[in-house]
Amino acid sequence: MARATNIDDFFYLDEEGHYGTRMLIEGDSWTHHPQVNNLCGQIEEFKSHDYLMLNLSTVGDTATEIFDTSGKQVKKLKKLLGNSRWGPSEGFHLIVFSAGGNDIVGDDLKTNGYVIPWTEAGNRRGEKLLTEEFDEQVEKVANHYRGILEFIRNSELNSDTPVITHGYSYLKPRRVGTHLGPFSFSDGWVKKHLDDVYGIPDRFQYDLVCAMLDRFYEALSELESEFDRFLVADTRRVLLKNGKPDLRLWHDEIHPNSRGFRRVAEALRSQATTKGLWVD
Repeated sequence: MARATNIDDFFYLDEEGHYGTRMLIEGDSWTHHPQVNNLCGQIEEFKSHDYLMLNLSTVGDTATEIFDTSGKQVKKLKKLLGNSRWGPSEGFHLIVFSAGGNDIVGDDLKTNGYVIPWTEAGNRRGEKLLTEEFDEQVEKVANHYRGILEFIRNSELNSDTPVITHGYSYLKPRRVGTHLGPFSFSDGWVKKHLDDVYGIPDRFQYDLVCAMLDRFYEALSELESEFDRFLVADTRRVLLKNGKPDLRLWHDEIHPNSRGFRRVAEALRSQATTKGLWVD
């Protein structure tokens, strides 16, 4: 097993010829969280002697930042995936994306009006509290995925390469942000905005967040009918116990801990294997 975070290091390792499976990973903190053994690290442990990973993930990245056609990141991706001068001449064996969560929480949730304020909610609960702006944002993320998937399918080097992504796991809204030991550097990404911006009572927040994550998963999974080498692993329920989030599997409000990421990785591999898309 070896992991590179830049192209030069990846090519150096690839030229050594010791690795059987070339994997490209691009995404957010679920594949690049510095304080836990994240999804990337858990995948490495499945076959540690044989994976060669190029992990381009960055904490905080949105799907828009990664996939937008005018952005620098998607241009780098397209060079890697479509041009043998920049990417592996025989292509990648597997591509893993982890992106979209930051498009619907954090500052976007705060400023873009994704939820009907409680003062205007009336009898609305759960998914009925989500606005057209939220649906438009989810569709925007799905279209970004569609764009890169079309490019991959039409590329000379990676047209047959499996592409796997995931939904995000149901989480308990709570003011628990990034922390290192006893030190905390934020108060979360979801609950504080449901409280302070939208005024949603605590007892209705979990169902609302589940509805948000359901809409996200459903929008991406519809793309599976367009791209037969694409899978959206359903990881929404893998961190539940008795129907509720098991907080022993979470590092903070939106990130699993190492044990939690292990469960996510196992679900991803299992579902991809069932569909014939996992590569060992």
